[in-house]
Amino acid sequence: MPFIQSYPGIEAKLRSAVLVRDHAVVEDLSHQLKTNCYWFGASSAGDLALQLEMIGKKLQEGDMIVVLSQFETAVKEMIQELSKYRETLVG
Repeated sequence: MPFIQSYPGIEAKLRSAVLVRDHAVVEDLSHQLKTNCYWFGASSAGDLALQLEMIGKKLQEGDMIVVLSQFETAVKEMIQELSKYRETLVG
């Protein structure tokens, strides 16, 4: 699955953007990740990505790192579920 393979690099870029407060990159990457999360039915992760996107768009400092941490946890759970599902298809 391309998402599972590409996510670690995207996550690293997002984390870096959050740490340096690069709101434009946070907005852009969060938007991309939000779309993927919703597409896979992970509404919790998608909602958190939307929060990050809005933080980036509105140039808010607030709880960006907290939301990022929650998002990373939600995506980790989503990837575990996707990996289990993939195993049922392959094996």
